Amino acid sequence: FVVQLGESGTINDPAEEMSPARDKANMIEALQNVGFESMHIYDEGHSHFDAPWSYLVSFKDYKSRASWYRTSAEIEIELHKRLYRTKSGKPTLLFFDAPTMIHYQVPSKAHETKYCRKEDAMECEDYLGIDTEVVSIPMTHLEARKSSIGEFAGRGFFAAQNIPQGSAFEMNESVKSFHVLPSTWSIIGDIYEWAGDNDDEYIFVQEELSSVVTFTDGYGEESTLMGKSHLTVGSGMNIFCNHGC
Repeated sequence: FVVQLGESGTINDPAEEMSPARDKANMIEALQNVGFESMHIYDEGHSHFDAPWSYLVSFKDYKSRASWYRTSAEIEIELHKRLYRTKSGKPTLLFFDAPTMIHYQVPSKAHETKYCRKEDAMECEDYLGIDTEVVSIPMTHLEARKSSIGEFAGRGFFAAQNIPQGSAFEMNESVKSFHVLPSTWSIIGDIYEWAGDNDDEYIFVQEELSSVVTFTDGYGEESTLMGKSHLTVGSGMNIFCNHGC
């Protein structure tokens, strides 16, 4: 379900529930109440209006987010497969391509700011990014070794020296994680299972993928934020940290 929301707001606007645009907020709430599980707002400046306009795309099935969050390469392939060629050889689309879709995937800063001005936007307090006032402990203060809590406990993360309460582990390293997208993880899983079912002839395929699957599945954090299962794996010692899941 796609609907035009009118002229895009600015970062100085109040929350829509407390503004003349509260009808938009009421409509979005109504869509949620009738079963739309995933909603995405984007801005478009090529509509030939006096200012950029906003649009709302709503999905009934949460898994549809996987299509919305496709990579640039996946979008280019879909466009290549589904669009007819023009006789003149000119592009079929004038204002849309893969980079444009990537831009649509993330709401503008203005939309995010207005949303967090809602009275009940509790999640905004938890996901505001890195707190610069928190002490960041370097990895040299920590060590990874076999856990002693049981015979099959595996590796653990231990302090090599005293660490102040409330500290964080080298936050700048968190941006260097490996991100395995839904389509990537799905392909790896399918090939791994296929090779296992045909192990007499393709055992080497499973052996080649075994270390990747073990590392990603064993140390990664699984999420369905993008509609289907995907994983994020740290690139440093922090992968041995117990997440408390």
